[in-house]
Amino acid sequence: MGLGLGPLGHPPTAGGGGDDQDFADLLTQLAQRTLAAQQGAQQAGSDYGAAAAAPPPDVYQQHPLAIAASQALARIAQGLGQAQAPAETAATIRAKQGELLAGRLANLASLHQDYQLKAKQASDIGDLESQIKFKALADKVAAKRAELHDTAMEHIGAGHDVAAQKRAETAAGATIQAANIR
Repeated sequence: MGLGLGPLGHPPTAGGGGDDQDFADLLTQLAQRTLAAQQGAQQAGSDYGAAAAAPPPDVYQQHPLAIAASQALARIAQGLGQAQAPAETAATIRAKQGELLAGRLANLASLHQDYQLKAKQASDIGDLESQIKFKALADKVAAKRAELHDTAMEHIGAGHDVAAQKRAETAAGATIQAANIR
């Protein structure tokens, strides 16, 4: 008869198979906790990804009172002959939206790097399924970053077009006034 070895190559203790059952129960509990932790981590990553990929909040859609207050202030300023107040308000709003967009792009960049790192780690340990999953998530986040960047560039370009049009209108108005003076 050969010696029966217990778990991890150690000889069984004087209780018979009880230690084997305890060890099996311990492994089962450990596996369940590991699975729960992995699911929790995946859920947290998904929640963060959803939050990061959500469109930036539109100040006017969220705060109807802000719209009314802004319009009232614009009418008051116009009535007082202070045409700069609405322009300053608009500039402040654009600056805040730019800050929010920059923060969102930074969050997406961080998330992209995290997904790439997880994909590399999965590749290093040979976990093809996780590697593919994290690679796909990294690509999705990169696409969203590119989309946001393109949108930001379009807004900047549109702002430059409006400014150029206003300069042209001002120049045309100055030319007309100069012609009227002669």
